[in-house]
Amino acid sequence: MEGQRASVALALHHEYEGRDGRLEAAEDLRSGKVILLGYGLVYPWHAELQEIWRRDYGVEFRDLAGCIVTDSLVKYVAGYNEVMHADIVARFGAEISTTVAQKARGLYTERYLKRK
Repeated sequence: MEGQRASVALALHHEYEGRDGRLEAAEDLRSGKVILLGYGLVYPWHAELQEIWRRDYGVEFRDLAGCIVTDSLVKYVAGYNEVMHADIVARFGAEISTTVAQKARGLYTERYLKRK
């Protein structure tokens, strides 16, 4: 079963082979979409991070994969986020990612850790 899941995950990642993340990000920006892409292990406050990006800044955060990735996926995400992040920084300032992460950790703490 585990091997089958890995095969399916790798097959899905091949959709990024040969795609230009920078070009697709520029197209998305022209159409009014502001999106950050992610993959891999997430922080406990990941849902809050997505919420704050969307609610406070109008930025959608999409997870494309878990921990199993291919070189083409990593390259695509890096190119895409390079273009998007430059636009986001131009809109909200150089410290925006740090600010959002701090807010997300704070919201997570408020929601879940203070209850215990």
